[in-house]
Amino acid sequence: MERKKIYYGWFVVFGCLMITCTMVPPIMALSNKFLIQVTGELQISRSAFTLANTILQGLGIFLSPVVSARLARGNMKRIQTVSIIGFVLSYASFSLATNVIHLYISSFFTGIFFLNASLIPVSMMITNWFVKKRGLAMSIAMAGIGVGGTIFSPVITWLLGAYGWRSTYRIMALIILVLALPAALFILRKRPEDMGLLPYGSQDSTIENSSLQDSSSRDAASKRIPKARRDVSAERKGIQDKAVLYPFHIRHAVQRTD
Repeated sequence: MERKKIYYGWFVVFGCLMITCTMVPPIMALSNKFLIQVTGELQISRSAFTLANTILQGLGIFLSPVVSARLARGNMKRIQTVSIIGFVLSYASFSLATNVIHLYISSFFTGIFFLNASLIPVSMMITNWFVKKRGLAMSIAMAGIGVGGTIFSPVITWLLGAYGWRSTYRIMALIILVLALPAALFILRKRPEDMGLLPYGSQDSTIENSSLQDSSSRDAASKRIPKARRDVSAERKGIQDKAVLYPFHIRHAVQRTD
């Protein structure tokens, strides 16, 4: 008995899970773990450090439409791969900061690369690969945010205590590079057509649409049949009336001739 192959789109989901697990938590949830050590060494206020993270996340409000259009038109694999490398370098550059301006510059570039490498391309790929079970696939991919936060939160806490904030930034950057870059290079694909495949569930959707069209056609035809029958009945009645009247006209004409 031939074994059914696993649809490649589920491997894409796993690759997206690796992206969200490694790249999103350090930006969205774990950045404040560095707050005490960074503000203490650089002698800056906590609000100044928080502003750096606000700049990073706020870029999405203004640049998301531009990034989405660029990813849709361009080579997503190339853009995402370059962006992951840029993200890793920018994230590691936090470890070199000597003042708050350096933090803001690093946040700006990290935010740009983050948009091109993480949530936007992940959402686009899941949408391209799945028609049916799209919600399930998207949920699995986005679950990486919680999974990564759960895994890396104690890791970062231990690294901060053991090696300090500068080394922790570098180690986390290396972890992201090792896990996210291979996923983008060897697993992720922009759309199923690139591999000669169809989106998951697209054939079933086509069959359902065809069934709906056939059903609507039958309903329309059934509405036309009674009208056609009425027209035929009226035509037959007219012929019968003419058949009744025709002999009378003949008799009347004969009498007039006589």
